[in-house]
Amino acid sequence: MGFIVAVLEAGGIKRGRLIPGDAGAFYNCEFKVLSYLPERGEVVESEIVELIDFGAFIRVSNLDALCHVSQMADDFFSYESGQDVLIGKKSGLALRVGDIVRGKIVVVGLQRNAIRVGITMRQPGLGKLEWIDQWKEEQEALREAA
Repeated sequence: MGFIVAVLEAGGIKRGRLIPGDAGAFYNCEFKVLSYLPERGEVVESEIVELIDFGAFIRVSNLDALCHVSQMADDFFSYESGQDVLIGKKSGLALRVGDIVRGKIVVVGLQRNAIRVGITMRQPGLGKLEWIDQWKEEQEALREAA
């Protein structure tokens, strides 16, 4: 079913029960929810919420997906902790928290209490939005030159 994003309707609430040692009260009910389950091959556009030495976490709906440094671009990215930035060694491309990126979901791992998602940004048309705009301009210039 995926992650519940919102409860749309709830009704038919039956008698509840208490479980000793648990602070909650539990009720059987009928409900409609909006849920999201990421799919392999899905292209998402979202914000970088955290940087670490081996990649970036990107918010996808209500979960954080990992883009490993090897999947960011055709370059070697290293983490500069003092500046909280990932920088490409050859290109000088930089990623920071708050940047909007476009990525493609390549791994969805379903576990009992979690969903792990992996993203790539190595293909044309993927990556930080500014990189994509620059790539489009380069492609247009090549078409005009031909």
